[in-house]
Amino acid sequence: MACGSERAGVAMGHDARAVGNECGAVAAHGAVDVDVLRVYLLGQGEQRPGFRLGGAVASLRMTLAHALDGPEQVDRGGAAGGEHAESAIQCHVELRTRCLRVALRLERHCANALQVARWLQSHPLVTAVYYPGLEEHPGHALSQRQSAGFGGMLSFRVASPELACKVLKRLKLISFAESLGGVESLMTLPAVQTHADVPEAERRRLGICESLLRLSVGIESACDIIDDLAQALA
Repeated sequence: MACGSERAGVAMGHDARAVGNECGAVAAHGAVDVDVLRVYLLGQGEQRPGFRLGGAVASLRMTLAHALDGPEQVDRGGAAGGEHAESAIQCHVELRTRCLRVALRLERHCANALQVARWLQSHPLVTAVYYPGLEEHPGHALSQRQSAGFGGMLSFRVASPELACKVLKRLKLISFAESLGGVESLMTLPAVQTHADVPEAERRRLGICESLLRLSVGIESACDIIDDLAQALA
């Protein structure tokens, strides 16, 4: 199946812009999409015993209220929790710690993603790279106006579906997984995983084909990420 045009960058780059922009906009605008910010605070697929997602999101709202409106907001939120107050407090402590370090993490995500994207552009077996941090990306100017960084998500197209499968099998540092937003680098094949339920005609229209790979760039050494991609593409 032939890939579409630049629409692949729009479809696969949406999460990168949304997540990266929300995390970068907290201090500047004071308006946050909690469900989007949660992805980078928790990792989309992360689940811990005793750390329930519902409590985490509720606690995240309290944490942000504390940061933006003062501690009395957290006190009211905790009291309203009734019998779940203890769990909410535990989630609050966990998320407060994550909130304190998310800005530093995102700086690393963004810097690594830009370095990886530029490296991928130079590889002879990579036919297209979609990352809003690249000046030629159609969403570059918009992302530049809306945020302080371009996020840690990118996608790229390789020469053939066979090569895409080979890359996924040869990865060592980068994990083959559907999740995104964690500290570790993760790669997926959207056409048969995240977008498998999308009708084929619509996937073709969007440019989501079997040679398109999505990479959630982690905070490992950028050189190590690039070395892994190099050996996987070899």
